[in-house]
Amino acid sequence: MPALTSAQGLKNINQGIDTTAQSAGVKGEANIVTLLGGVIQAVLGLIGLIFVVLIIYAGVQWMTAMGVEEKIAKAKKILTNSVIGLIIVMLAYSLAYFISVILESSAK
Repeated sequence: MPALTSAQGLKNINQGIDTTAQSAGVKGEANIVTLLGGVIQAVLGLIGLIFVVLIIYAGVQWMTAMGVEEKIAKAKKILTNSVIGLIIVMLAYSLAYFISVILESSAK
Protein backbone atom coordinates (compact mmCIF):
# COMPACT_ATOMS: atom_id res chain seq x y z
CA MET A 1 0.00 0.00 0.00
CA PRO A 2 1.56 3.35 -0.99
CA ALA A 3 2.21 5.86 1.75
CA LEU A 4 0.88 9.42 1.65
CA THR A 5 3.68 11.75 0.69
CA SER A 6 3.97 15.48 0.39
CA ALA A 7 6.79 17.60 -0.98
CA GLN A 8 6.53 19.96 2.01
CA GLY A 9 5.99 17.40 4.73
CA LEU A 10 2.78 16.46 6.52
CA LYS A 11 2.79 19.36 8.97
CA ASN A 12 2.68 22.01 6.21
CA ILE A 13 -0.12 20.61 4.02
CA ASN A 14 -2.67 23.27 4.99
CA GLN A 15 -0.23 26.18 5.27
CA GLY A 16 -0.89 27.50 1.76
CA ILE A 17 -4.64 27.21 2.20
CA ASP A 18 -4.52 28.99 5.55
CA THR A 19 -2.36 31.80 4.16
CA THR A 20 -4.68 32.32 1.20
CA ALA A 21 -7.78 32.26 3.40
CA GLN A 22 -6.32 34.79 5.82
CA SER A 23 -5.32 37.17 3.03
CA ALA A 24 -8.85 36.88 1.55
CA GLY A 25 -10.37 37.61 4.95
CA VAL A 26 -12.38 34.41 5.17
CA LYS A 27 -10.32 32.60 7.77
CA GLY A 28 -10.87 33.34 11.39
CA GLU A 29 -13.06 32.50 14.27
CA ALA A 30 -16.64 32.50 13.06
CA ASN A 31 -19.32 32.61 15.68
CA ILE A 32 -23.02 31.91 15.37
CA VAL A 33 -23.90 35.61 15.25
CA THR A 34 -21.70 36.21 12.21
CA LEU A 35 -22.98 33.09 10.48
CA LEU A 36 -26.63 33.85 11.19
CA GLY A 37 -26.21 37.47 10.12
CA GLY A 38 -24.66 36.37 6.84
CA VAL A 39 -27.48 33.91 6.16
CA ILE A 40 -30.16 36.49 6.93
CA GLN A 41 -28.49 39.07 4.70
CA ALA A 42 -28.17 36.58 1.84
CA VAL A 43 -31.83 35.56 2.08
CA LEU A 44 -33.03 39.15 2.26
CA GLY A 45 -30.80 40.04 -0.68
CA LEU A 46 -32.36 37.25 -2.73
CA ILE A 47 -35.85 38.36 -1.78
CA GLY A 48 -34.97 41.93 -2.72
CA LEU A 49 -33.79 40.70 -6.12
CA ILE A 50 -37.13 38.93 -6.60
CA PHE A 51 -38.98 42.16 -5.84
CA VAL A 52 -36.85 44.08 -8.35
CA VAL A 53 -37.71 41.47 -11.00
CA LEU A 54 -41.40 41.86 -10.09
CA ILE A 55 -41.15 45.63 -10.51
CA ILE A 56 -39.62 45.18 -13.97
CA TYR A 57 -42.32 42.61 -14.83
CA ALA A 58 -45.08 45.02 -13.77
CA GLY A 59 -43.51 47.77 -15.85
CA VAL A 60 -43.41 45.55 -18.91
CA GLN A 61 -47.04 44.52 -18.33
CA TRP A 62 -48.07 48.16 -18.07
CA MET A 63 -46.18 49.14 -21.23
CA THR A 64 -47.69 46.27 -23.24
CA ALA A 65 -51.25 46.71 -21.95
CA MET A 66 -52.15 48.84 -25.00
CA GLY A 67 -54.74 50.84 -23.10
CA VAL A 68 -56.72 47.89 -21.71
CA GLU A 69 -57.82 49.07 -18.27
CA GLU A 70 -57.87 45.58 -16.70
CA LYS A 71 -54.25 44.93 -17.67
CA ILE A 72 -53.18 48.38 -16.51
CA ALA A 73 -54.95 47.89 -13.16
CA LYS A 74 -53.26 44.49 -12.74
CA ALA A 75 -49.85 45.99 -13.56
CA LYS A 76 -50.42 48.87 -11.12
CA LYS A 77 -51.37 46.40 -8.39
CA ILE A 78 -48.26 44.30 -9.01
CA LEU A 79 -46.09 47.43 -9.10
CA THR A 80 -47.57 48.85 -5.90
CA ASN A 81 -47.23 45.57 -4.02
CA SER A 82 -43.68 45.08 -5.31
CA VAL A 83 -42.57 48.54 -4.20
CA ILE A 84 -44.12 48.02 -0.76
CA GLY A 85 -42.43 44.62 -0.51
CA LEU A 86 -39.10 46.04 -1.62
CA ILE A 87 -39.30 48.76 1.02
CA ILE A 88 -40.08 46.16 3.69
CA VAL A 89 -37.16 43.97 2.57
CA MET A 90 -34.79 46.96 2.56
CA LEU A 91 -35.85 47.89 6.09
CA ALA A 92 -35.45 44.28 7.24
CA TYR A 93 -32.02 44.09 5.62
CA SER A 94 -30.84 47.28 7.29
CA LEU A 95 -32.24 46.15 10.63
CA ALA A 96 -30.52 42.75 10.34
CA TYR A 97 -27.26 44.44 9.42
CA PHE A 98 -27.54 46.87 12.33
CA ILE A 99 -28.29 44.07 14.81
CA SER A 100 -25.44 41.90 13.50
CA VAL A 101 -22.98 44.80 13.86
CA ILE A 102 -24.18 45.44 17.41
CA LEU A 103 -23.93 41.77 18.36
CA GLU A 104 -20.51 41.34 16.75
CA SER A 105 -19.11 44.34 18.57
CA SER A 106 -20.54 43.15 21.90
CA ALA A 107 -19.13 39.64 21.35
CA LYS A 108 -15.55 40.94 21.04
